[in-house]
Amino acid sequence: MQRFGLGYDIRESPTRLPETWEEKRRNIFLILPSVAAPLSLDPNVWTSIFRSNEATFQESEADVLVRFPSDRYAIHELFDTPAEMFAIAEANTRLGRFHWPIAVEILAESRAGADEWLNFSMTGPCELDLKSGIFLGFDVTSEDGSALMNLGYTKEDIAIYRPLFMDKLNGNHLFADLEDALLFRKMAPERSPSHGPYFVVALHRIPFPKI
Repeated sequence: MQRFGLGYDIRESPTRLPETWEEKRRNIFLILPSVAAPLSLDPNVWTSIFRSNEATFQESEADVLVRFPSDRYAIHELFDTPAEMFAIAEANTRLGRFHWPIAVEILAESRAGADEWLNFSMTGPCELDLKSGIFLGFDVTSEDGSALMNLGYTKEDIAIYRPLFMDKLNGNHLFADLEDALLFRKMAPERSPSHGPYFVVALHRIPFPKI
């Protein structure tokens, strides 16, 4: 399995997330409703501080208006370099403990597999600096959002997915093991074929630049 850099983003601190996840939402979209702060590439799950004019998540939740190129797919807009990202953020808001910078990788059997994603997202591949990064977990996503946390589970789905994956998810509601994420990706088209193709992405928390 090869890794390709997708880019960087700054997300809201997980301490701010529980208030956006009321019980009804948790029961519909999470395999483990008890997870306090689900983290995801999908900004509808884990809010980015950035938005564009065509953003699909609630604009009022974002701190910074960033006009991304119009040919980039809105839900997965990422920066190619942390320098550009931090410069725009710091010019518009005060960064601090309520913000988490992240780096994102896509995992694929080959560059051709990664290109499926790159062709519609118009991002990457880029070089990621993960030397000081903290691995958060693997998400499974499509161009429509996270298959793990943003495609509602029916009662029948829960009866299948909860016993199979409840012990495989970490405290971020992400997979800690790649093999488990790949199994979930394999099963995802059975639950929602219209939202594919599906991809495994790795999320890493990265530090703020040193002053």
